[in-house]
Amino acid sequence: MIRRRIKTVATSNVDDAAFRALADVAEITKRIGDVRIIGGHMASLLLTALIRSSSMLASC
Repeated sequence: MIRRRIKTVATSNVDDAAFRALADVAEITKRIGDVRIIGGHMASLLLTALIRSSSMLASC
C-alpha cells in the first residue's frame, strides 16, 4: 500500500462533511487489506496527490 499525506481545503460545509466521511471510512477500513474508495472527493484527492508527487519528481 502506498501512503501519502496531502493537505487540502474544504470550500463549503458540504465539502467538509464529505472529507470527514472519507476520513472515517479510511479509519474504519484501515485493517482491511483490499479496499477501494470511489467517488468525487477521492478522485480529487488522488489527482492532488499525483500532481504534487509528479511535480516533486520533476524537480529532482
